Amino acid sequence: MKGNALRNARVMLLHLPWLALLGWFSSTAWFLCDDAFISFRYVRNLLEGHGLVFNPGEHVEGYSNFLWVLELAGDMGIVGSGAGDAAVHLLRRPGRRAT
Repeated sequence: MKGNALRNARVMLLHLPWLALLGWFSSTAWFLCDDAFISFRYVRNLLEGHGLVFNPGEHVEGYSNFLWVLELAGDMGIVGSGAGDAAVHLLRRPGRRAT
């Protein structure tokens, strides 16, 4: 048992600098790009009953992040918020102010 705890502590110490760097980078480089707009449009059409389409009637797969589209759709469907609010809700970290 003690050997496992020591090994886990070593693994945590090894990954801690990388996690700190990732946290710093994500807080300084956070922005909303055109790919997010595309995802928001697909989510809106999905929730309105048109399916995963950018424009109703045109069945073209144009999103590059299927799981993110599904997460936003679930959040918007449950919370009932707009796409931007849903994205901020999913990305918000404790202690971080939404801009």
